Amino acid sequence: MTLKRLIWILVVAVLIAGLVRLFLLDSFRVASGAMSETLFSGDRVMVEKWTLGSRIPQAIANPFSKSGTTNLILASTAHRIPGLSQLHRNDLIVFNQPQKSDSIPINLRPVLISRCVGLPGEVVQLEGQRLFVNKILQRKRVDALYCFYYHASAKPSIQKTYPKRPFYTSHDTCFTFLTKHEYSRLAKKSTAFRSLVRPYMSHFDTLKTFVPYKGMTLALDSVSFHTWQDLINAYEHCRLVASKNGGYLLNGIRTTHYTFQQDYFLVLNDHQGYLNDSRTFGLVPASHIIGRTLFVLFSPTEKRFLELIPR
Repeated sequence: MTLKRLIWILVVAVLIAGLVRLFLLDSFRVASGAMSETLFSGDRVMVEKWTLGSRIPQAIANPFSKSGTTNLILASTAHRIPGLSQLHRNDLIVFNQPQKSDSIPINLRPVLISRCVGLPGEVVQLEGQRLFVNKILQRKRVDALYCFYYHASAKPSIQKTYPKRPFYTSHDTCFTFLTKHEYSRLAKKSTAFRSLVRPYMSHFDTLKTFVPYKGMTLALDSVSFHTWQDLINAYEHCRLVASKNGGYLLNGIRTTHYTFQQDYFLVLNDHQGYLNDSRTFGLVPASHIIGRTLFVLFSPTEKRFLELIPR
């Protein structure tokens, strides 16, 4: 084999691999334990991109730039090839973290993995450990971890009762994370545990929202404007403001209605303690979704290899 032919083979192989990663499959490393017992920090997962359609990169990162100001911008907005199907509830998706500022191109923002629990057109309500979609209580995975709390004075006895899980202390309160099955088993076993350890709910664990969908037309009034203005201005590539003379302006033109340009999704982690989901950054636009996880390529800590990810 001549050197010239070998070079051509290598070039074609690199191009094919690049096209596969861009349009079909790509791998990502899990950076945290946000997905409870499903995925662990350090796991590498395979992600398919044809569910919603593959995205065309908005920019190419300059590896020699620390500030990101010299990134090669390919388009002002993110574009997506038409997909073959749609996302489903409880799909584990990989996406770029939503940010109100558009200074960083979408595909160069931090990559997160979370579970899709709210689909376009649905009403989602979170009340502590309970999740409702269209007023129907949803069953979470059996290995989902919930936060429980107790007074610091009870720490010795509680840790003696259940030493397997880590405990965290803040002032005079201790916290731990357990599955519902673990909590029920311990509560039945120990009356003291049942009376001292209670489910914990912070202000992050309460929300209620409608998930907009592409083509949904919104009548603008004081309530709808204040509810959706930030989301529209951040992700819809337009400018919606209140007019000084009353009414509303869309890109400087007076309007009474607004039609959404893309679908949105609500995501939650299986581990209640990790807040990098819709509890903090809100809804995830379709333009930010990279794809859906298929299987674990390998797990350095759990010794898993080519293992399917259950829904």
